[in-house]
Amino acid sequence: MERKIYAIIPAHNEEKTIRNVVFEVGKYVNEIIVINDGSIDMTVNEVIKSKSQAMVSVLSNPTNFGKGSSILHCAWWVTNVAKPRSNDLIVFIDADGQHVPSDIPKLIKTLDDEDLDMVIGARNLGQYPFHKKIGNWGLSVIASILAGQKIVDGECGFRIIRWERCIELLCTINPTQYEIEMEINVTAGLRGWKFKQVEIQSPNYRPRQNIKSGVRNVWAGLKTWLKINLKWLDYDKNRDRYGQFST
Repeated sequence: MERKIYAIIPAHNEEKTIRNVVFEVGKYVNEIIVINDGSIDMTVNEVIKSKSQAMVSVLSNPTNFGKGSSILHCAWWVTNVAKPRSNDLIVFIDADGQHVPSDIPKLIKTLDDEDLDMVIGARNLGQYPFHKKIGNWGLSVIASILAGQKIVDGECGFRIIRWERCIELLCTINPTQYEIEMEINVTAGLRGWKFKQVEIQSPNYRPRQNIKSGVRNVWAGLKTWLKINLKWLDYDKNRDRYGQFST
């Protein structure tokens, strides 16, 4: 049976960009799930107007839970409702237009050609202000140390993962905000995933994180490292309970 490609798009007050993002992503995936994170603008209406080629669902949080929590809850929903097969793929992409959906085939080709578990986008940081470049470099170095594998853009939210690996994330990480990228990277490295970063287009810079969120990211990565290395969680029990895929 042919595999399906799902896309999860977290969105909080993205009425200016979400319609085009959903439309463009729909050219490359089978199903899109937009997780509306307590938006108070017209984000949901714009999703409805997108006329995407893919099937589109919208999940809405009653208030702003944060990017990490939203993605985690959405992934649980897809796992339990869509019941994906182990060879299906999931695309994570932001709603603000900073990623270019036409890069999705490039990431999938790399995943398939090199038999990888995950492919992460690596942005061109030329548009970043100097302090953001330094911050991203610092987080990438720390992520590389914790994950045991080189990571060149530790903050990028554009990635593709095989569904059979998603349960490992759902049983391990517990992000609330933008630290989700750090937690995924560290989990992937420590659990022995095969992954790499591939250069992607990055035409639009959107400032998001500050020093406080950077510190939170580092702490999240360290906690993930401790949970896995010191066996602070009963991973195998969690996987037995939640890790069933159809074939």
